[in-house]
Amino acid sequence: VGGVGGGHNVAAGATIPARAKEEFLALMDSMVSKQLLL
Repeated sequence: VGGVGGGHNVAAGATIPARAKEEFLALMDSMVSKQLLL
């Protein structure tokens, strides 16, 4: 979505363009759901 991110094993962070907020949140929701096997 045109941003940058980083983190470590217990934290994460990201900077994204404001216009990409909804796309970023949808992608993160999908990734987290897969990790939690929902």
